[in-house]
Amino acid sequence: MGQKIGYFLSTSLFVALHSSEFCNTYLRGNPTEAPILTLSKFMYSWSLVQVGVTLYIAFLIDEGERVTEGEKPYTLKQVFIILGDVVKNPNI
Repeated sequence: MGQKIGYFLSTSLFVALHSSEFCNTYLRGNPTEAPILTLSKFMYSWSLVQVGVTLYIAFLIDEGERVTEGEKPYTLKQVFIILGDVVKNPNI
């Protein structure tokens, strides 16, 4: 679902708000030549959203303990060994 929303925002919505004709017809009372959203404004605003979501997840979301009782968490070495096995898989 997130990919579909992102696809819609990055294509349809951006193209519509970048078109001065669309903005003048449907969104503005006084027509101007400048679009509401330029590529630089679009990229800047979404980079701020990305940084904000990342900081929110990093500092405010508690992941909790994911290991069930009796299990030991993987060490860093074990994680890289598993990753190497995945990368060596011919289907990948």
